[in-house]
Amino acid sequence: MNQLVTPSPTKSGVSGLRRRLQRLMLVIAAVAGMANAAQAQDIEINETNFPDANFRAYVSGSTINKNSDDKLSAEEIAAVTSMYISFKNIVELKGIEHFTALTLLDCYNNQLTSLDLSNNTALTVLYCHNNHLSTLDVSKNTALTSLGCYSNQLSALELSANTALKYLDCNFNQLSTLDVSANTALTYLGCTSNQLTTLDVSNNIALTILYCGKNQLTTLDVSKNTALRGLGCSENQLTTLDVSKNTALMELGCSDNQLTTLDVSKNTALTILNCADNQLTTLDLSANTALTELYCHNNQLTTLYLSNNTALTFVLLFQPNPRRRDAGIGEQLADSNERLFPRSL
Repeated sequence: MNQLVTPSPTKSGVSGLRRRLQRLMLVIAAVAGMANAAQAQDIEINETNFPDANFRAYVSGSTINKNSDDKLSAEEIAAVTSMYISFKNIVELKGIEHFTALTLLDCYNNQLTSLDLSNNTALTVLYCHNNHLSTLDVSKNTALTSLGCYSNQLSALELSANTALKYLDCNFNQLSTLDVSANTALTYLGCTSNQLTTLDVSNNIALTILYCGKNQLTTLDVSKNTALRGLGCSENQLTTLDVSKNTALMELGCSDNQLTTLDVSKNTALTILNCADNQLTTLDLSANTALTELYCHNNQLTTLYLSNNTALTFVLLFQPNPRRRDAGIGEQLADSNERLFPRSL
């Protein structure tokens, strides 16, 4: 009786089959992996991922959540490059770390006590002023060009990694030190109303505006800052101020210091000068023919010649009488077109 004999597979046939099975398994694994990855990148809009109800309401809105479902897809997240979330009474911004494409974050006038932006490395503009921040770490945000963090409770601000920074406003904080030596691109620096005893701006030769009033500075060297157009250093403890190198200066506020002399002969572009409340005995303004506003009250001046200053429109030469409610504000001077109009820089 004849029997059917099944031929044994060759070694090469077995090997080929095994390779095809392996390739098939790899394809299946890859497809499953992509599906899982896509699913993993979807962020549920819930209290866990976005604990703050106001921030959660913002991200669930149609501006970000285009299809108005209960999650954010990878595409929706990647499309967010700017956030304008000021005045929304937000207490915390947990969940912001998912938006890694953010280049602009505007979160001022909220109730933030902390702000973690370590994952938002693409940020170039950050405005977080008028919150309750006691610390702010921007060491990972090396692309920052503009930082507004004024009116917080910051006692320290580390900026050595932010070498691209051009605009810095850290007014109205509690800073006792501020190192901007690495921030050589700065054109605007505002650090008014802090607790600074020293301020070194010798490396910041691109500065055009410097406001450092209401601190505890005893010296201020601006000899390297020849591009300065505006300098406000009022309400410090300065005994000298050399602005001879700042020939582009248009506005100078140095009131409420301890200056005994002030030479502005090289500052021929000056339009506004406030040197009130010092100890000046002389003030030569003959070279400052562009002056439009002058405030030099509460000094020890006995004479002041303004015959060259024909552009002047506002002058305050003396302390207004506190018993007169309108004194010093819009009062017409006799035999003159000058008006009293106090201004503080």
